[in-house]
Amino acid sequence: MGMYGELRERGFDLVSDTSVADWASRRQSGDLHRVDFQVPAGFEKYCRILHRVHGPSDGGLSDSFLPWSDYAQSVGLPIRPDTRWYEISRRDLRLRSISPDVGGLDKISGPAYLEFIAERLPAEAPIFAGYWDGIQPLHEPGTSFPTARLGVRDYVLFQAPLAALTDAFHSESGFLFDFPALLWPANRSWYLSTEVDYNSTLVGGSQEFIDALLAHQPIEALPIGPDVDLTYRAAP
Repeated sequence: MGMYGELRERGFDLVSDTSVADWASRRQSGDLHRVDFQVPAGFEKYCRILHRVHGPSDGGLSDSFLPWSDYAQSVGLPIRPDTRWYEISRRDLRLRSISPDVGGLDKISGPAYLEFIAERLPAEAPIFAGYWDGIQPLHEPGTSFPTARLGVRDYVLFQAPLAALTDAFHSESGFLFDFPALLWPANRSWYLSTEVDYNSTLVGGSQEFIDALLAHQPIEALPIGPDVDLTYRAAP
């Protein structure tokens, strides 16, 4: 069974009316270099979740996904909201062959985020999930999907109850496919977005929501302003 069939089997319904995403598109800042282009403008607060790094620890190889702070501390670099991974890795040759997960939350941060959401929404709460249309495993011969334009990419949208998401993405079983690039609830109270080339995920929500997320272990997250530029243009 392919990715699309697996999603359907797990309770993800394809969204044919992609106008459900129009609100997010209308609230994009218009400047693709800003945080609030990737996550809609207008939320009280934003944060950046750093994807964990799969690689060496204490000079050896490890199967653990470790937070950026472990490596940053080892090279004496304080982490800022806009820190790039290469600022850490270039200080230690052993780190140049590893990197954080790209394109989606990792197998520790993803389940932790859904656990955090499950503390605030009932299991049956409808959640919209988006996958970049360019993901090859999503496509099967003879299939085509309606897409929504968000940011600079087209996304295939699904709707699923929160319980279906938590069942599909939990650390005990591992991920059968990538964590969704986009998530938001039907009440639009928060929005999660991972650009396919990014090694971090951006979230917008109320101040209470983001403050609680920043404190939620084992997620490694930092507050970030909506006008911050995380693209190559602003790289130090």
